[in-house]
Amino acid sequence: MKTPLPALVPFEPSAALYSDGATKRRWLALPDGTTIGNEDDGDFTFPVGSVLIKEFSVEGKRVETRFFVRQDADGRWAGYTYKWRADESDADLVGIDGATTPVGADNHTWTFPSRAQCHQCHTNVAGTTLGPETAQLNHMIVYPATGRTANQLDTLWAVGMLDIPPGAPTAVSLPSLANLADTTRTIEDRARGYLHVNCANCHRPAGPTFTPLDLRFQTTLHDAGICDQLPTIDDLSGLIPSDPRIFAPGAPDRSVLWQRVNTIDGSIRMPPIGRSLTDTAATAVLSDCITATTTCP
Repeated sequence: MKTPLPALVPFEPSAALYSDGATKRRWLALPDGTTIGNEDDGDFTFPVGSVLIKEFSVEGKRVETRFFVRQDADGRWAGYTYKWRADESDADLVGIDGATTPVGADNHTWTFPSRAQCHQCHTNVAGTTLGPETAQLNHMIVYPATGRTANQLDTLWAVGMLDIPPGAPTAVSLPSLANLADTTRTIEDRARGYLHVNCANCHRPAGPTFTPLDLRFQTTLHDAGICDQLPTIDDLSGLIPSDPRIFAPGAPDRSVLWQRVNTIDGSIRMPPIGRSLTDTAATAVLSDCITATTTCP
C-alpha cells in the first residue's frame, strides 16, 4: 500500500513506540455509520470491523506493514503483518510464526511478529489498541491529502468518527502526552510519555506482569511504585553491582528502569520484544529525569 485509500484516516501519536529507529505511517478505518468510543482513562473503543494500519520504513525503505483488525463484539483483535519485497513492488503476508530479516546499513535484525506476539504488547488491560487514545492524539498534524494542519481530536470529532466525551467538548481541556523530543515540555513529562507508550501497556494495575508498577502517564511518580523501590527480581547484578532500585533518585546507573531500557540483552531488556537496538534519545531523557529527581515525592 504505497498510496493510502481515501477511506483511511492518518493519525500520529505524540509519544511513539520505539521500533529500532524505523519511521512510521499510521491510518485507521471504520465501518460506515460507526464511531470510536471513549473510556474514562482516555482509551478508545473501536467498533467491530475497524482496521488500524502501520507502515515501517528503515532508512527510507519500506520494510513492513501491519494490519490490526477488530474481529468481534467480545473485543477480539487479530494482527497480520506483511513483508515488503526488496524492490518495494509489493508486500507478502508473513506466516503465523513471524519472520526475521536484516535491514539497514548495519544489517541489524528486523523481527516480523508472530500472530500471538501482537497480543504481548496489545494487552486487553491497556485497551488493546495503543496509539489511538485521547492524550496521544491531542496535538496538531498535517493531513497529507489536503495539506491542512489541525488537531487530531478536533478533526475526528468534526468528521463524526469520534464520540465527544461528556464535559470535554474541546481538545484544550484534555490531556496531551509529551513527545520525547519536545523541549517545550518538562523532562519528566517527556520521560513519562515514553514510559507510557513503551512500558505501561503491561506495567499498570491488573497488567500481565508480576511487578507492582504503574507506568501510565496519569499516575504520579509517588503512586507509580518505582521511586527508591527495591526490584522484585535480581537479574541485573552484572549491570548494577550493588544497591539497585527501580528508580534510584539522582542515579541512573543504579536504576533498573534505565538499565533495562538501555540494554539490548534480550533476556533482560524492556520492552522484551519489538526492538533489538537501544533508543539513545530515550535513555538520555530518562537519565536526565532520574538525575533531576533528587528525592522521592
